[in-house]
Amino acid sequence: ITNYMKRVFTAIKAANKNCIVSVAPNPQRFSYEFFLADWQKWERMGLVEDLVIQVYRDDLNVFTSELEYPEVKAAKSHIPVSIGIITGLKRKFVPMTQINQQVQQVRDRNFAGVSFFFYESLWNMTKEAPQQRQTGFKNLFPTGTSYPNLLAGWKP
Repeated sequence: ITNYMKRVFTAIKAANKNCIVSVAPNPQRFSYEFFLADWQKWERMGLVEDLVIQVYRDDLNVFTSELEYPEVKAAKSHIPVSIGIITGLKRKFVPMTQINQQVQQVRDRNFAGVSFFFYESLWNMTKEAPQQRQTGFKNLFPTGTSYPNLLAGWKP
Protein backbone atom coordinates (compact mmCIF):
# COMPACT_ATOMS: atom_id res chain seq x y z
CA ILE A 1 0.00 0.00 0.00
CA THR A 2 2.91 2.33 0.69
CA ASN A 3 4.17 1.92 -2.87
CA TYR A 4 0.68 2.72 -4.13
CA MET A 5 0.58 5.82 -1.91
CA LYS A 6 3.90 6.92 -3.44
CA ARG A 7 2.41 6.60 -6.93
CA VAL A 8 -0.73 8.49 -5.91
CA PHE A 9 1.31 11.31 -4.36
CA THR A 10 3.57 11.57 -7.41
CA ALA A 11 0.60 11.58 -9.81
CA ILE A 12 -1.22 14.27 -7.83
CA LYS A 13 1.85 16.50 -7.66
CA ALA A 14 2.55 15.96 -11.38
CA ALA A 15 -0.97 17.12 -12.18
CA ASN A 16 -0.92 20.07 -9.75
CA LYS A 17 2.09 20.79 -7.54
CA ASN A 18 -0.06 23.11 -5.39
CA CYS A 19 -2.57 20.40 -4.52
CA ILE A 20 -2.36 19.30 -0.88
CA VAL A 21 -2.35 15.55 -0.33
CA SER A 22 -4.52 14.80 2.68
CA VAL A 23 -5.62 11.52 4.24
CA ALA A 24 -8.29 10.88 6.86
CA PRO A 25 -7.46 7.56 8.51
CA ASN A 26 -8.34 5.96 11.81
CA PRO A 27 -5.77 6.11 14.61
CA GLN A 28 -2.50 4.44 13.54
CA ARG A 29 -2.81 1.13 15.36
CA PHE A 30 -6.32 0.47 14.06
CA SER A 31 -5.49 1.75 10.56
CA TYR A 32 -2.51 -0.51 10.22
CA GLU A 33 -4.01 -3.61 11.87
CA PHE A 34 -7.29 -3.60 9.96
CA PHE A 35 -6.50 -1.73 6.73
CA LEU A 36 -2.68 -1.90 6.38
CA ALA A 37 -2.79 1.89 6.13
CA ASP A 38 0.51 3.03 7.63
CA TRP A 39 -0.15 6.77 7.71
CA GLN A 40 2.63 7.27 10.23
CA LYS A 41 5.16 5.99 7.69
CA TRP A 42 3.54 7.97 4.87
CA GLU A 43 3.71 11.17 6.89
CA ARG A 44 7.38 10.56 7.70
CA MET A 45 8.09 9.93 4.01
CA GLY A 46 6.48 13.26 3.06
CA LEU A 47 3.57 11.60 1.24
CA VAL A 48 0.94 13.22 3.48
CA GLU A 49 0.71 17.01 3.77
CA ASP A 50 -2.46 17.20 5.85
CA LEU A 51 -3.87 14.60 8.24
CA VAL A 52 -7.39 14.27 9.66
CA ILE A 53 -7.46 11.42 12.20
CA GLN A 54 -10.91 9.89 12.70
CA VAL A 55 -11.21 9.70 16.49
CA TYR A 56 -14.82 8.53 16.78
CA ARG A 57 -15.05 7.74 20.49
CA ASP A 58 -17.84 8.25 23.02
CA ASP A 59 -15.69 8.00 26.14
CA LEU A 60 -13.91 11.34 26.67
CA ASN A 61 -10.91 9.69 28.35
CA VAL A 62 -10.44 7.29 25.44
CA PHE A 63 -10.92 10.14 22.96
CA THR A 64 -8.31 12.24 24.76
CA SER A 65 -5.82 9.38 24.99
CA GLU A 66 -6.00 8.96 21.19
CA LEU A 67 -4.80 12.57 20.85
CA GLU A 68 -1.74 11.89 22.99
CA TYR A 69 -0.13 9.03 21.06
CA PRO A 70 3.50 9.66 20.06
CA GLU A 71 2.81 9.25 16.33
CA VAL A 72 0.08 11.89 16.53
CA LYS A 73 2.38 14.32 18.32
CA ALA A 74 5.17 13.61 15.82
CA ALA A 75 2.88 14.29 12.86
CA LYS A 76 1.69 17.54 14.50
CA SER A 77 5.27 18.75 14.52
CA HIS A 78 5.54 18.37 10.72
CA ILE A 79 2.14 18.88 9.11
CA PRO A 80 -1.32 20.24 9.98
CA VAL A 81 -3.21 17.54 11.89
CA SER A 82 -6.94 17.79 12.52
CA ILE A 83 -9.24 15.49 14.43
CA GLY A 84 -12.41 13.91 13.07
CA ILE A 85 -15.27 13.95 15.59
CA ILE A 86 -18.44 11.92 15.18
CA THR A 87 -21.66 13.92 15.42
CA GLY A 88 -23.95 10.92 15.06
CA LEU A 89 -25.07 8.06 12.86
CA LYS A 90 -28.50 6.92 11.73
CA ARG A 91 -29.13 5.01 14.95
CA LYS A 92 -26.50 6.64 17.17
CA PHE A 93 -27.19 10.03 18.65
CA VAL A 94 -24.31 12.16 19.90
CA PRO A 95 -25.29 15.02 22.24
CA MET A 96 -23.94 18.52 21.70
CA THR A 97 -22.30 18.36 25.14
CA GLN A 98 -20.07 15.50 23.96
CA ILE A 99 -19.18 17.35 20.75
CA ASN A 100 -18.32 20.48 22.79
CA GLN A 101 -16.10 18.50 25.16
CA GLN A 102 -14.24 16.82 22.32
CA VAL A 103 -13.72 20.05 20.37
CA GLN A 104 -12.30 21.59 23.54
CA GLN A 105 -9.86 18.69 23.99
CA VAL A 106 -8.68 19.21 20.40
CA ARG A 107 -8.30 22.95 20.92
CA ASP A 108 -6.47 22.48 24.22
CA ARG A 109 -3.84 20.47 22.33
CA ASN A 110 -3.46 22.97 19.48
CA PHE A 111 -4.51 20.74 16.62
CA ALA A 112 -5.05 22.38 13.24
CA GLY A 113 -8.81 21.91 13.43
CA VAL A 114 -11.71 19.50 13.55
CA SER A 115 -13.84 17.70 11.02
CA PHE A 116 -17.32 16.36 11.73
CA PHE A 117 -18.89 13.10 10.57
CA PHE A 118 -21.45 12.99 9.25
CA TYR A 119 -23.32 15.92 7.66
CA GLU A 120 -26.90 14.74 8.25
CA SER A 121 -26.26 14.38 11.98
CA LEU A 122 -25.06 17.95 12.44
CA TRP A 123 -28.63 19.10 13.05
CA ASN A 124 -30.82 16.35 11.69
CA MET A 125 -30.98 12.73 12.81
CA THR A 126 -30.48 13.73 16.44
CA LYS A 127 -32.61 13.89 19.57
CA GLU A 128 -31.81 17.60 19.95
CA ALA A 129 -33.80 20.22 18.06
CA PRO A 130 -32.15 21.48 14.83
CA GLN A 131 -32.10 25.05 16.16
CA GLN A 132 -30.40 23.89 19.35
CA ARG A 133 -27.72 22.07 17.33
CA GLN A 134 -27.21 25.02 14.97
CA THR A 135 -26.82 27.35 17.94
CA GLY A 136 -24.38 24.91 19.53
CA PHE A 137 -22.17 24.87 16.43
CA LYS A 138 -22.39 28.65 16.06
CA ASN A 139 -21.21 28.98 19.65
CA LEU A 140 -18.32 26.60 18.97
CA PHE A 141 -17.27 28.59 15.89
CA PRO A 142 -18.33 32.23 16.38
CA THR A 143 -15.77 33.57 13.89
CA GLY A 144 -14.15 32.30 10.72
CA THR A 145 -10.49 31.39 10.42
CA SER A 146 -8.06 30.21 7.80
CA TYR A 147 -7.09 26.56 7.75
CA PRO A 148 -3.35 25.90 8.11
CA ASN A 149 -1.72 25.22 4.75
CA LEU A 150 1.64 23.49 4.56
CA LEU A 151 2.23 24.82 1.04
CA ALA A 152 1.60 28.39 2.18
CA GLY A 153 4.32 28.33 4.81
CA TRP A 154 2.52 26.75 7.77
CA LYS A 155 4.80 26.04 10.72
CA PRO A 156 3.97 24.00 13.83
